[in-house]
Amino acid sequence: MRRSSLGVGVLVSVGLAALVLGSALVENPGFVIPLFIESVALLVLTLWLLGKVRDVAQRGFLIRVLGVAAVLRAVVIGAVYGVLSPMIFAPDTGFYRAMGIDVARYWAGTGLRPEILDRWQIGYVYLNGAFARLLDDPTWAMVVLNTFVAFWTVILAYLLARACFGVVAARITAVLAAVFPSMVLWSVLNIRDAVTTMVVTAVVLLGVRIYQDAKTRDVVFLLIGVLALSTLRDYMLVLVLAGLLLGFVSALRPGRVGSTLVGGVIVVLILLFALEQSETLTREQLEAPLRSASSLRQGLQVGAGSAFGVEYSIETPGDAIRYLPVGLAYFLFAPFPWTITSALQAFTLPEVLLWYALVPFLVIGLGGIVRRDSAASMLLIGVLVVTVSSYALVEGNFGTAYRHRAQVMPLFFVFISHGLALWWAKRKARMASEQRRALEARMAVLPRRPSE
Repeated sequence: MRRSSLGVGVLVSVGLAALVLGSALVENPGFVIPLFIESVALLVLTLWLLGKVRDVAQRGFLIRVLGVAAVLRAVVIGAVYGVLSPMIFAPDTGFYRAMGIDVARYWAGTGLRPEILDRWQIGYVYLNGAFARLLDDPTWAMVVLNTFVAFWTVILAYLLARACFGVVAARITAVLAAVFPSMVLWSVLNIRDAVTTMVVTAVVLLGVRIYQDAKTRDVVFLLIGVLALSTLRDYMLVLVLAGLLLGFVSALRPGRVGSTLVGGVIVVLILLFALEQSETLTREQLEAPLRSASSLRQGLQVGAGSAFGVEYSIETPGDAIRYLPVGLAYFLFAPFPWTITSALQAFTLPEVLLWYALVPFLVIGLGGIVRRDSAASMLLIGVLVVTVSSYALVEGNFGTAYRHRAQVMPLFFVFISHGLALWWAKRKARMASEQRRALEARMAVLPRRPSE
């Protein structure tokens, strides 16, 4: 019954999409045809990635999850672009559109060379430029790309959770990655967050695969992922690689996981700040959050109605250590429901409440570290510890914290799903035990037949 309902929903969605596509094709074929070709090409890549899931039943499950993800994103696209405005949620959508058009004009010989081309983190701008060259306006082509990127993130998160904790956790992880509100929202806007999240998930997955069984193919893909991430957010590349290294070391020291993680974070932070202060890594190279943390936080707080931690200073190591617990609380849990003061912040309330409800299962899942449920999961822990600690020190307002947190949400989902699986297994075992005791109690009070 459930499958037939889903099939009807998919057929209706396809019919509506065909109707809209046909109408648009008649009115503007030069715009619709390239988008259709792009969609087909991205669909082929999606099917190739789904082919990495060998089990037919699990592949069918993922296809159904992606169907739900597609419908959700179609609804949100209609709301954001038909009723509201993408600028409400991410003003930098206008920046990427404008930069893409400027780059396309430069490539066509009708404009000056944009200064942004002197930087290294221009991967997303190049994508906008390529689509602007084809379509004049890159917005819709980038929305299509980011939507498929979100689908790839679902598949990669599934593979990551399966590699660490098995199929049950993998299925829950896929569902969370497909429907979590911020994951949906950022994937329908022309911003680099969806692509960055996908690449981070891919790099961590490849790190886990190499840890479990090093293959040349995985190493090559990892290098490609590293290069791609460096053109999107180079500071995130440093954090992810440092986290993977920390995870490798922790996995090799099963009896000293806690001390290794804490010591590793301290060493990484000291090293990064030392490199920044000595200008071995310049401000332009590091960007957030590895620039001077104090100046970055102040910059994020200026003019921001949702600024937090203004009364704290982190200009000395002692100040940074004292502020870290506060920064972690804001980065992980802001915006708090009782601090919401605007309509835009109110949009985040459903996700915040859902996130709060999932946190206990995150704690249960993380408890598997002590029990050694999966040594490979230490790589995920290493990445989370380094990235979350670094972000906690430099975030200055709820908006950036909310967006940056999404970059590592798939890693959180893996442990949340593991926690849910553990909790459900214990609950089933407890229910079975209670039923068995109840049955034994009933049997004990039944009158026995007299022996012949």
